[in-house]
Amino acid sequence: GGYVAPGSCLDTRSPNSVWRLPLDAASETLQWIEVKPNGKGPFPGAHARHTAVAYQGKMWVCGGKKSLDRYSDAGLWSFDFSTHLWCHETANLPKQAHRPGPRGDAFMWAARGGLFVYGGDRDSLTIKPPPGYPDSVMSETIVEMERFDIASKRWAPRMVVGDHPGPLQEVTPLPLFRTGDEEPYCVVFFGGFTHQSPWNAEGGDKRLAAEMCAYCATDEEEKEAQSGWNELYQKRLFRFDPEPECFTNLRVLSGEVAASAQCYIGARLDGAILL
Repeated sequence: GGYVAPGSCLDTRSPNSVWRLPLDAASETLQWIEVKPNGKGPFPGAHARHTAVAYQGKMWVCGGKKSLDRYSDAGLWSFDFSTHLWCHETANLPKQAHRPGPRGDAFMWAARGGLFVYGGDRDSLTIKPPPGYPDSVMSETIVEMERFDIASKRWAPRMVVGDHPGPLQEVTPLPLFRTGDEEPYCVVFFGGFTHQSPWNAEGGDKRLAAEMCAYCATDEEEKEAQSGWNELYQKRLFRFDPEPECFTNLRVLSGEVAASAQCYIGARLDGAILL
């Protein structure tokens, strides 16, 4: 009973530990407990801006940075809650196998034996500054979705079906369960952040521009839905159904909410979504 959190972000004092908060109703105080891993490794090391989800008795950690400059190809790691062992799940992928590129600030959820990773932030290009100044790395928001099949340990790109969320990062997904079910019947997420450049800038990244053209709206309703892609901070609410892997933009009929990123999201027993 309790929550487990990823290890310290770029903190070399205990980079491979996770932290547990026991939720004991009999206790008057709540205290975090450091859970040190068993085994001799390998370990993921200190990370920042990674994404994580708890599923099938493990915590799955994907992406992020190992240093303060560029995103690393960190792969996918799991931490077993019962054995306290880390496992580099993608360490033995064949060279020709598909794998997502380095990224951070993506959001991940689990359903039907797989891990879904959407969006995030990736290094786009290095800008050469005037002499005497360090190089600057420009980032861009990703507009793609990937799925990791836990049984086969393989990544596969997924086509976005339904209302396309567009480029998105810094989002917290919320899985919703029916009573007695171990698998979510849907996942909802709100808000997020979208880099303004270079994908929508004149003379920007041509590869990403071509990526975006693949999702170009064809009718007025779709164009209206995609108009939010140009906003820096988002205030859209989406639902994702694992079967048949479809996104739905839950357009709010009344009321107003502020655009935001990195917000917490929860659900009440009466079905209301809390931000």
